[in-house]
Amino acid sequence: MTFPLRRGAVASLLGGVLAAAAMAAPVVSGGSAAPTPVTASPRLASGGYTCTGYCKHPTNAAKVFKWGSPKWGDEFEVSKLNRKKWRSDHPKRILSKGGMLTIKAKGYQQQITTWGNQSARYGRWEARVRIHERPGATGEHYVASWMLEPTGGDHCGASEVTLAQYAVDDARVSGWVRTLDDNEFRYSRATRLSNLAWHTYAIEITPKRISWFSDTKVLRTEKRPAALSGVKLRPQFVLAGLPDTEMRETWLQMDWVRFYSLERKNAKSTKATQMTSKTYADGC
Repeated sequence: MTFPLRRGAVASLLGGVLAAAAMAAPVVSGGSAAPTPVTASPRLASGGYTCTGYCKHPTNAAKVFKWGSPKWGDEFEVSKLNRKKWRSDHPKRILSKGGMLTIKAKGYQQQITTWGNQSARYGRWEARVRIHERPGATGEHYVASWMLEPTGGDHCGASEVTLAQYAVDDARVSGWVRTLDDNEFRYSRATRLSNLAWHTYAIEITPKRISWFSDTKVLRTEKRPAALSGVKLRPQFVLAGLPDTEMRETWLQMDWVRFYSLERKNAKSTKATQMTSKTYADGC
């Protein structure tokens, strides 16, 4: 089963990358040189990669806020990906590699969408994520999104929830929730988003609020009724490239993905600044 690209989705997914490119990367035009190739990452004496990004323990909000045991999830500690649990519109591009769900894209591959077989209206979703641009890769950056997508159709982007969206070397990570009619509640946060940088993003959705978490800290809590759709959502990861453009060879990797119920109360307060309210393009 595949999910066709909705109207305006690529423009939405790539908005952050275009802005980041203006701030963080040289503009290539005319006879200018191509972007600097990605170099190999430093390695430990044992041969493994050094940890880049958020590497403290615990890495997850579930531990800090005491959400209990996951009701669904995957640690990917097997040689073969469970393809009953994980589906994709490009199944040959996803696999379990090195204990991680790995989505591979390169060249003129425009978009790869991968989703889990779990869904719920309310609960807590969390994943530890990184973007790995391969050594020697040249071209434009892919944009990665860790999101929750409505199982019953998105109505031109309505009801989707994005926990995190960014490209390598962006200055900020962004997230949002969108609801009918054209409502958008958005956040952004300055974060180290270099190649291979690990970060953990989580969200808690209840009938009365939505709270976003990054690297064990609550970032935003939104209670306005217009942000609360109450629809059933499934976990989804997306790598999106520019149309007709050569993209860098990129792996989007998830160390683990977990879902927790609301059975246990938070051990710490989720009080935080509300989101920025606006409208979004391409709504119905």
